[in-house]
This record gives sequence, C-alpha cells and structure tokens, in this order.
Amino acid sequence: PPPPPLPAPSPARTPSSSARMAVGPRTSIDGLRGETLPPVVSSYGIEDVREHFARGDFDGALAVAEALLVYDPSNQEAKSYASSCELRLRRSYAARIGAMRRVPRSCSDDEPVDERQRRMLAAIDGVRSAEEALRASGLVELDALRAFVALLDRGVVVFE
Repeated sequence: PPPPPLPAPSPARTPSSSARMAVGPRTSIDGLRGETLPPVVSSYGIEDVREHFARGDFDGALAVAEALLVYDPSNQEAKSYASSCELRLRRSYAARIGAMRRVPRSCSDDEPVDERQRRMLAAIDGVRSAEEALRASGLVELDALRAFVALLDRGVVVFE
C-alpha cells in the first residue's frame, strides 16, 4: 500500500517538531537511532526541508535537514540544504547585530531563557566588541549569533 500522506506543514511548527516530522507521522526520531531510514520516510523529510526552505523558514529547514543527516550522513540534498540554511541564518543574524566592532552591554535584569543565552550574556562584559563576545562565548558560530540576537530582541543587551 502507498505510504500515508504527510500532514500539511504548519508555519507555527517549531524546529523540534519539524525534526520529528522528518521521520514520518508515526515514528519518533529516538525510536530510529542507529537504523537506516526507509526510502519513503527519507523522501518525506527532504520534501519537508524543501517546503520550509521555500517559505523562508531556514531554522525549520535546517532542523529537518540535520535530523535526516543523523540517519543518512551521505544525503547530499540534505547536506546542501543544511549548508545553505546555515549560511543564510548566519548572514541574517549578523545583519541584525550590525557592525561587529561595536561594544554591547547588558542593560536588563531579565534572565536568559536558555544555556546558550547565558553563555552569550556572560561573554558580554561592556569591554569586548560584539565579534569578540561571540568568540568568547565558546558557542558554535550560528548558536552564538542566534543567542546574541535573542538577547538584543528582548532588550537584555544594547549597544552603547
């Protein structure tokens, strides 16, 4: 019998739920760890990547592509989408931060919402430039940029 159709993607779907969708509607990723994805499941996931990408949801597309690559590291289309998404996201976040030589400072008592934001905030000391703080955070570049932008958006960090 033919596989069941995928539900229509929801614009509100988060990357974690997108990653679960990559392996089909009835199976969780954790249940497949170490196994080879059936071809029909793999094609569902890559179609989901394409749909997210076409909508400009690069976070969602990246999450699904990375989930596919866990089970099929040789999937060239997923690798290509992941690379393209990472590049677009890095550029987008860097553009939102602006000139990397400016010095950010913490200006709010709001708590960071996750460990990445905590690490990013700890690297912002009012002396380091944005570029230096991003490196000092110890985070992978994309995670550091994402955390920095989240702190800027919440008003926890500002530039002098």
